[in-house]
Amino acid sequence: MIQTCRSLILILVFVLTACGPGDSEQIPDDNINPDQPNEKPLPAGVAEGFIQGEPWKFRSGRAIIFQSGRRPVLEVVAYSTSLEDPCEARTGFTTVVRMLVTPEEDLFTIGKDPFDIYPNLFFIDPSKFRGDPRYSLAANNGRIQVVAIRRDVVIVRVEAAYTGPGNLGRTEVSGQIAVPLCGSSRYTLGTQFE
Repeated sequence: MIQTCRSLILILVFVLTACGPGDSEQIPDDNINPDQPNEKPLPAGVAEGFIQGEPWKFRSGRAIIFQSGRRPVLEVVAYSTSLEDPCEARTGFTTVVRMLVTPEEDLFTIGKDPFDIYPNLFFIDPSKFRGDPRYSLAANNGRIQVVAIRRDVVIVRVEAAYTGPGNLGRTEVSGQIAVPLCGSSRYTLGTQFE
């Protein structure tokens, strides 16, 4: 009887190890860049950070798709203020994180090519801007992941920072942003992202 139990246990252990997932069957994480497998995933919590040393947290925003030359561009604008209708709101009164990428569900690296204007992320504080462009800071490192583009919503995850010259204060953002896709953009998508 003891011999039979040992045999069954050994067979069970053999079957479990033989049928378990091997190294070649890892489940891919859509938040990992296959070119950089050791990168950590982008944060999924509500986006927050600092703009020129002041705390910033995502409250509302909008997305549009427009043409720049022959290239389509997805612009995602995240506000630190809750707006009733962000698609119709005129801004210039609140701190903003503005992202520009191609409209694809993909992971983009900021600062990879300094001569390419997409992808890019800008930190804007209108209370300090007053015509001085150094207060509109372009992130010089980080990543933007477009998680979803649908007829009514765009979801991005971001982790980016400005670490350039000047004593302008801590400037960084990380987390997830979900905003409405505004204007004619929702009609020009066709069925590509449904």
